[in-house]
Amino acid sequence: MTARVISYHSGMRLSAPLRWTLYCFSSLALALVACGDSEGGTSGETEAPETSSDSNGESTTSGATSATTSAATSAATTSAATTEDPSAGSSTTGPGADYKVFELRAPDFQPPTTATWYSCMAWNFPVAEAVHLVGFKPIVDDPHIHHYVLGVYDTPQNPDPSVPCFQWVDDMVWGWAPGGEELWLPEDVGMRAGDNGTVTFVLQVHYNNPLEDVYIDNDGVDVFYTEELREHEAGIIKVGDIAGIAIPPGEPAHEHVATCPSWATEAGLKDDVHVIGTWLHAHDIGKTLWTEVFRGGEMIGELGREDPFVFDYQTFQAADFWVQPGDEFLTHCVYDASERAEWTYGGDATDQEMCINFMMYYPNDPDLESCGQI
Repeated sequence: MTARVISYHSGMRLSAPLRWTLYCFSSLALALVACGDSEGGTSGETEAPETSSDSNGESTTSGATSATTSAATSAATTSAATTEDPSAGSSTTGPGADYKVFELRAPDFQPPTTATWYSCMAWNFPVAEAVHLVGFKPIVDDPHIHHYVLGVYDTPQNPDPSVPCFQWVDDMVWGWAPGGEELWLPEDVGMRAGDNGTVTFVLQVHYNNPLEDVYIDNDGVDVFYTEELREHEAGIIKVGDIAGIAIPPGEPAHEHVATCPSWATEAGLKDDVHVIGTWLHAHDIGKTLWTEVFRGGEMIGELGREDPFVFDYQTFQAADFWVQPGDEFLTHCVYDASERAEWTYGGDATDQEMCINFMMYYPNDPDLESCGQI
């Protein structure tokens, strides 16, 4: 299923109910273990859960890919794909339970020597029945990796990493950027995958290589899962702006406001949703980021704040906030362009900018992707 992104301008209104989508990208971190507790709602960070001393969060068997790409060849590379059970005999200890793990690793891929490159790579794992994804552990050592965005697909995929891949992944479940740590969902929340007998992951990788180095990528992420389905099924929706950003040179505190209007949420949300985590994202000149929520014209609270925003330490903050159809989101991004001599516009490159809030919520609605010019 392909989600429809609602692009809008001032004065535009929906003439019929459309799919409300929410988008963005870049990094992630931290644990959300406690944020599902509505009695003690949290608005700040929580510590990542400790792993057992025996496994230290690592898999004891490999979910290695069955196809790899040689760094010495310029031929088109193919995505990793497995037909073996990646979890046989492997587990890790997360917050309160033992989990199995899907190991996702880049297939010794040599990206082109360009300043900005986006690749997509996929893994297809057979499963006996649907599972819930419950934790994510980045395995990232290469400084050229700018961010990850991970999605789950209904059918097997096989993208070629050597072909540029700028489109958003479907059904985003996780992301990473510098500073990102392990992410664990609350004990009653999971992200569903594998209804058709295969869990298919597609990982979009943004490589940042301003010096045009030659290097090999074999980094990735461990995705922990359980076969015991949980009470709540979560998803990620994104609000913000990319296309509308224009920052004048020399400005030390230029504020851009990305709006997801009330008419869009009224048309797109089927019911109230519980936001349990937020991840605000910008690029190099982001200074302060936050999202305000309005209901009936009055601000009722904030969903995330990074003050100051530090690109090298991007976190997923715990939240406990119920959103209703008709709520309006204003995502504020303040940029410091005091050292730039040219205009900075929104875009995919590191020296361009973004203004996005990824919000993790339940119950999941697969039709929700993005709201804004993303």
